Amino acid sequence: FVLTNTLNEPVTIQNVRASCGCTTGWANRSVVPPGEQAVVEAQMDTRNFVGLKATVLFVDVATASGHAAEVRLPVQSTI
Repeated sequence: FVLTNTLNEPVTIQNVRASCGCTTGWANRSVVPPGEQAVVEAQMDTRNFVGLKATVLFVDVATASGHAAEVRLPVQSTI
């Protein structure tokens, strides 16, 4: 997933967590300056599943001025 900072201030990626223990996620940078991008990657352990498996990555972000938000990124695969 590519997150683009369209604001006029830096955005900090504070945390990346998954709704399921079978999935992990991480960002390639923690601070995203205005106009720049960060990549959030997801990895799913598919060894214990058959068929469709869906989960969500929750990405907590905050601006330099103190505004915070949670971005939800859907992750799914067919095993």
